[in-house]
Amino acid sequence: MTRRALCVGGSPGLHTELEKAFASADATLRVIPDALTGKELEDFREAAEEVDIFVWAVMQPSDARFETVTQETFQAYLDRTVYSMVQMVQGCLNGMERRRWGRLLALTNMSGHLGDEDILASTVSGAVEGYVKSVARETARKGVTANALAIGRIEDWDAVNSKISVPFYELYFPFREPFVLADLAQQIVELTTSKAGKLNGQIIPFDGGTML
Repeated sequence: MTRRALCVGGSPGLHTELEKAFASADATLRVIPDALTGKELEDFREAAEEVDIFVWAVMQPSDARFETVTQETFQAYLDRTVYSMVQMVQGCLNGMERRRWGRLLALTNMSGHLGDEDILASTVSGAVEGYVKSVARETARKGVTANALAIGRIEDWDAVNSKISVPFYELYFPFREPFVLADLAQQIVELTTSKAGKLNGQIIPFDGGTML
C-alpha cells in the first residue's frame, strides 16, 4: 500500500531529499512550504483526511535573545509556528484514526534542551514537544503514533544553524560528526514508514549523541 506523506515547513533541500527517501519506501510526498492560515487552512481541511504521514518542520531558529522579545513578536512567532500547524495536524488526525494508521513527526530545535539563548525557538520547541506527547497518549490506541526529532546542526541547511546556537555547538561538540539533509531525510522516513514508526511519544535527539 502506498502511503501518503505531507511535509509542512522545512526547506527546498529537505523536500528534495525527502521526496527521494519516501519514494524508496513506497510513499508519495506532498510539500507545503509553510503553515496555512485563513481560507487556505479551511480548504486544506477537506483534503487533510487523506494524509497518512505528517512531517511538521518547526525547528527554524529566530535568533531572538530574551531582551529583544516583545509580546507582539512572541505572539506572531507562536501563531506562525504552532497555532496554524496544530490546526493542520488536527485536520489530518481524523483520517488517520479512521484508517487506524498514522504517523506524526515534528522536527523541533535542540536549543530548548541545550540551553542556548534563542528564546523563541526554545519556547516553541518545548510547546510542540508537549503537544506531540499529548497526541501520542490520545491516539496510540487508534494506531496513530507521534514523535519529535530534536534537531541540532545540519551541515548543509543554513536555516537551522542559528547565529546564537552555532558557537554553542562548536564549544560543546567540537568532535561531532556533522549531519547533512540526506541523513535527516533518511531518519524521518525510517521513523514514519518502518517498524521504528511504532515508537510513540518520544523526543529523539538528532545532533550527534546528546542525551535529553
